[in-house]
Amino acid sequence: MSEFDPVSWHEIEAVSDPPGATVREYVAQLREDVTAETPANAVKHIYDVWKREQDAAERAPEQGAAMLIAYELEREGVIALDDAAMPSLTERRPSSDRLEDLFWNREETMWWIAVRTGVHWALVQYWLYEDDIPLQERNLTDETLAKVRAYRDERA
Repeated sequence: MSEFDPVSWHEIEAVSDPPGATVREYVAQLREDVTAETPANAVKHIYDVWKREQDAAERAPEQGAAMLIAYELEREGVIALDDAAMPSLTERRPSSDRLEDLFWNREETMWWIAVRTGVHWALVQYWLYEDDIPLQERNLTDETLAKVRAYRDERA
């Protein structure tokens, strides 16, 4: 196998949680509590609850979690990030075709796509998940890759 071999989200979900799963759960649970808040306070409230209640070893990268919370709240219309101080995260998101082109055809890394779009790589990973664009083996930890390979072997 090659570090560029695709790994489907179905395979990843069979052995671990999808990206941002716990963060998205907190957004779903707490979004009604923050509808009257400023965008910064809304994100901070959900982030603080998430951080306080999650085991540090199981948490997504903290900056990535804050971006994912903001993205989800913006996408759901709870907050607006369309002013000069904070460009919209939903507008920064490349189209599915563009994202696939950058990631697979141009072999750009998630962190480089993050640099291009001005977001955290964890949000880029979530965008790949949203569009069902497979990761590459090089994107997985050794532990997760071993689990994926064992899952593949079981199904063979």
